[in-house]
Amino acid sequence: MAYFAGPVTVSHNGRSLAFVATRSGGQDMVWVRPLAGLKAQELAGTEGGSNPFWSPDDRFIGFFSHGKLKTVDAAGGPVLTICDVAGSRGGTWSQNGTILFSATWGVVQRVPSSGGTPIPITKLDQSLGELSHRWPYFLPDGRHYFFSAANFSGGTAEVASIYLGDLDSNHSKLLFHARSDAVYAPGHILFVRDRMLMAQPFDEERLEIQGQPFPIAEQIQYDELPWRGVFSSSFNGVIAYQGGNTGANSRLVMLDRTGKEIRGIGTPGDFSVNRISPDGQRLAAVMLDSSVRNYKLWIFDLFRDKQIRLTFGPDRTAFPVWAPDGRSVVFASNLRGAYQLVEQPSDSTGSEQTILDSEISKYPTAWSADARFLAYNTTTQGKSLTELWVLPLSGERKPYAFLQGGFNAGQGQFSPDGRWMAYSSDESGKPEVYVTRFPGGGTKWQISQAGGTSPRWRRDGKELFYLAPDADLMSAEVDGSGAIFQVGAVRRLFHVLLKTGASRLDLNPTNEQIGYDAAPDGKWFVANAPPLGSPPPITLITNWTPELGR
Repeated sequence: MAYFAGPVTVSHNGRSLAFVATRSGGQDMVWVRPLAGLKAQELAGTEGGSNPFWSPDDRFIGFFSHGKLKTVDAAGGPVLTICDVAGSRGGTWSQNGTILFSATWGVVQRVPSSGGTPIPITKLDQSLGELSHRWPYFLPDGRHYFFSAANFSGGTAEVASIYLGDLDSNHSKLLFHARSDAVYAPGHILFVRDRMLMAQPFDEERLEIQGQPFPIAEQIQYDELPWRGVFSSSFNGVIAYQGGNTGANSRLVMLDRTGKEIRGIGTPGDFSVNRISPDGQRLAAVMLDSSVRNYKLWIFDLFRDKQIRLTFGPDRTAFPVWAPDGRSVVFASNLRGAYQLVEQPSDSTGSEQTILDSEISKYPTAWSADARFLAYNTTTQGKSLTELWVLPLSGERKPYAFLQGGFNAGQGQFSPDGRWMAYSSDESGKPEVYVTRFPGGGTKWQISQAGGTSPRWRRDGKELFYLAPDADLMSAEVDGSGAIFQVGAVRRLFHVLLKTGASRLDLNPTNEQIGYDAAPDGKWFVANAPPLGSPPPITLITNWTPELGR
């Protein structure tokens, strides 16, 4: 089973499992295994799949792949595209032919299982600082559903909540606080707390929780980034989960241009975004601090086996960007609620300084080589689309929108000479990498042809790297020396095994999924890779309620 490609999913009748596994060659695929059999079947056409879920009659499987919500016959057959979706935070399917799903960023949306235009059915509560609704899950009545509301304010577990939604009224009510997804089991709600699988008694007629939750299993595989445990339940109480989690969910590795591992960096941990310093000597990496259950920023010396911790406290710090001279790092911090842009010396000798503070979260992506501009991703109040903004670092320091519209655009990267901006946008219907003039914008040149995110420049400006939908690292020869940007040969370098599954193209404000960066000379790369060895096994539990009552 693949790491972090979505939970193993039990069919509603408890007879089959659907899961994502990585076949030889590094491609994630959706697989199905009957519980009465010993062999799993790979479903053709599900390359890059994630977060599978069953149709109400268990004949079909929904999944997310390459920026699309798709369905496939559980016995194998043609794949149907339902709609576009930027990333994935789960899906669920009701008896009346409605699919609910969540993109990486935004609210729960509904779409007919035959395909169509998605319609939002939940609304973020700005007064609570909600930033995302995710992991919808239908109850057996096909009308009510659970979902998780993510609120990063203050960085504590209590700001994530499980709600009960109503398909008919679009009304929702708070059930309890948990930094987890939630699924139905007979008379209970299952969720993860402190890596333990918990069962909360639930009155299905009154739609209310009862009593206190109790543990069913421990050491559940859990991804801190999207707040999701790897577990599932059928409507008749067959539970499946992936266990054996020790907390070391990933490792930092240095790779050459063929994908060969040169060396490991530090010790395994739970990493997300990493960025190489302008001189290629250090790495700013975000790693989970289990004591406060939030991500903190570390600086690794890439060639002297030395590291220092840069941020402390209860807040989540993420998305580091190096100053051109390497003396400081700008990152996002949610200490006061929404993510703000904060700067701190990279040698840990000075204190943090907030450089941009507002009610809307911001996520830095690049610092121009002349130190005059900072690019960042954000959203507009009341909207969920990613926008690319620029903060001038002199004069009035008034930020302005560089790219915005009826599509997602972000991940901005200044060219080394400061004349161009590389970015990713889904204006064509799927994320692609483009280059446009800076600061003027206007004409754009498309770099990727079959999907792409996370562009990175080589220091001389003659090569641009990006990730393809199948997690292949691509290289494009470029020339920006003239008035017209020139794009030359585009070639595949190697397949990147990233912990969080970059094969599932994801263009969103945080972009926490992407954990790779390119060295200044383009001769090597750093990737946030899965841990060595096989993923933890899948465990089944049956007749668990009677056992707990004895």
